[in-house]
Amino acid sequence: MASGDELPRDEVIAVEVWPENEVPMRVFRAMRTQWRIGFGGPYAMDYTVIEFVARQVGVGSRALKASFEALQVMEAAVVELIASRKRD
Repeated sequence: MASGDELPRDEVIAVEVWPENEVPMRVFRAMRTQWRIGFGGPYAMDYTVIEFVARQVGVGSRALKASFEALQVMEAAVVELIASRKRD
């Protein structure tokens, strides 16, 4: 492990994803390069491209709509994690 609790970028961690979270996780991972960035760092996913990105990973409009709340929960968790690391 790297210093503190950060992981090296090339370290892979296997996690189990429940079936109901498979679609939101697939879209969330595909959106990893699609974040709005401000002076304080990333603050939100870029919703203007989310439908395009979802289609690229095989997620249709209905599945995306059903997954949107889960995506927002993951987005909020990432934003809070980044903010908490800046406070520490």
